Amino acid sequence: MFIPQIYTGMKKLLLFLLTLLTVHASATVITVSNNPDSPAEYDDLQTALNNIDPGDTIILSGSPTSYGNVTANRTLVLLGPGWNPQSGYKAQLGTLTINGASHNSVIRGIQIRSLTSGGSYDNVVITDCYFDYVYTDITLSDHNNWQIYGNRFEGDISLNADSDNTLIANNVFSKNSTRGTVQYANNSTLFLNNVIIDPYTSGLFSNCSGMFLANNIFIMTHSTKYSNPNNGCTGCSFNNNITYSTYSIDIPDIPGQSDFGGNNWNDANPRFVNFPNDATKFSSNHDYHLAGDSPGKASGTDGTDTGIYGRGYEFNIYGHTDLPRIYLMNIENPVVLVDSSLNIVVKSTTTK
Repeated sequence: MFIPQIYTGMKKLLLFLLTLLTVHASATVITVSNNPDSPAEYDDLQTALNNIDPGDTIILSGSPTSYGNVTANRTLVLLGPGWNPQSGYKAQLGTLTINGASHNSVIRGIQIRSLTSGGSYDNVVITDCYFDYVYTDITLSDHNNWQIYGNRFEGDISLNADSDNTLIANNVFSKNSTRGTVQYANNSTLFLNNVIIDPYTSGLFSNCSGMFLANNIFIMTHSTKYSNPNNGCTGCSFNNNITYSTYSIDIPDIPGQSDFGGNNWNDANPRFVNFPNDATKFSSNHDYHLAGDSPGKASGTDGTDTGIYGRGYEFNIYGHTDLPRIYLMNIENPVVLVDSSLNIVVKSTTTK
């Protein structure tokens, strides 16, 4: 499937858009903004979604107003400015429902309340998004080959036991509920290089069987109790993970009796560059890179770091995407005479 590559600068943005058009021969690029200060082709996202052709790209402008609950019924690329841009607004959705023939879609750089799929849709990429619902952030039906990486979650991901080849990698789970981080994963699910910050006392997983977990960092921040990393994951393989309690509470070792694996660091401080010992949640003010004396430094299964900066992935602490963010676009002369110029002022900033 096609996954957008990394570009910065306006010239490279144009190259990126041309690449999309080349890959999807009939695709077009559509702009949507409900911010009156930044007009676009559409001011309503659902209307744009109803009118696109399969494979089209929608660039969603940042706005102080949510775009609400929407449903996508076709293959698309949906791009926002990132979930915590340092200038301009973020793009916010309520519930995003993926229905119809939505195979091979890409959702990127948006703050989303929750995402749900109403059927079997394969080869979908979810990246650089922030899911802010405290319960189930993503609910999937029977699906295959989904990639969920580089995101921030407040809740959990609920898969389907019959779904295959799900990659959940380089995400931050800053839990706001007692539910498991992942539910109903099977032996084709890969859970790699995630950071889980858990102030609660439940199991970290629920109804998972045979999942492969590697290079993750589990941080327990409850002052008197812990979440058991083994609970809710039967026959799972734990390799090169780190567990740690910021309050020096004994945590059961991984793997547990019903699981297997090796080379894990149990109850070991991962030594982030900046993570206060009294912190209980994710913050963009923290630095989740590993210090030089961290046990996870270059100690992943692939020889890179454990945690969100492993696998050669550069996690962006603000959720910025790779595209320049246009935060102002004004047409100075909406009435144009013959042989005259249309003057458009565009202001943007690079994101990485």
